[in-house]
Amino acid sequence: MAKIATFPPIIDFTPYISISGLKKWASFEPNTRSEGHYNLENGAGSVYIFLSMGEFPYMELTYSYRGRSTRDALKLVSIPSNLNLGKVWYFQCPITGKRCRKLYSVGDRFGHLSLLDGMYEQQTYSKKYREMWATYGWELDIGKLRDQMSQPGFKKYYKGKPTKRYLRIQKKIDEIELRASMEMEARMKELDKEREQLEKFINGFPEWNF
Repeated sequence: MAKIATFPPIIDFTPYISISGLKKWASFEPNTRSEGHYNLENGAGSVYIFLSMGEFPYMELTYSYRGRSTRDALKLVSIPSNLNLGKVWYFQCPITGKRCRKLYSVGDRFGHLSLLDGMYEQQTYSKKYREMWATYGWELDIGKLRDQMSQPGFKKYYKGKPTKRYLRIQKKIDEIELRASMEMEARMKELDKEREQLEKFINGFPEWNF
C-alpha cells in the first residue's frame, strides 16, 4: 500500500474566525446578543454563531464536520486598550485556554494557532524561490502593506499616539526588511564560499611553460 503523504497544514489557507471579522458581523455592545450564519475567513463554508455580550461574554458555534453536527462554546475576554479606545477583545481558546484574536479550524474544533502545527506558505518554498524572494519579492510584500496605509480613513496616529493598526503594519514591514537583509547576507556568504572554492580549484592546476 502506498504511504499517504502527511504534509503540514498551510496556515495561510486554513479557515478561521477572527475578532475583527466578528465585530463587523455582530454587536459587541454590553448586554446584546447576535446570532446567525458566519462565513469563515480564508476558506469556504460557514458556522452558526450565537454571541452573548452579557456579564460573562461567550460564543457558541454550531457547524457540520464530515457530515456530523458539532457544537462548541468558548469565552470572550477583554483588556483595556493602551490607546484609551475602550476594550480589546480576545477569544479564550476552548482547548488551550490561551487568548487569541483568531480561532483556526483544527480538525473538528476551532482553537489557538499553536494547535494547528502548520507552516506558512512561504516556509514551504524551495531554497531557489526564497533567494528570488530576497531579491525581488520582499519589495512587493512591503508595497502591499504600504498600500494599506494609503487607504482612505487609515490613521497612523490618534491623539498623538501611533494607532495599533499602524504599529502592526509597520512591525510587519520591519520584519520583512530584516528577513530580506538576512537572506541577502546569507546568500552573499554562500557566493563568497563558492568563489573561494573556485579559486582553490584553479590554483590547484600546475603552471605550464611553453
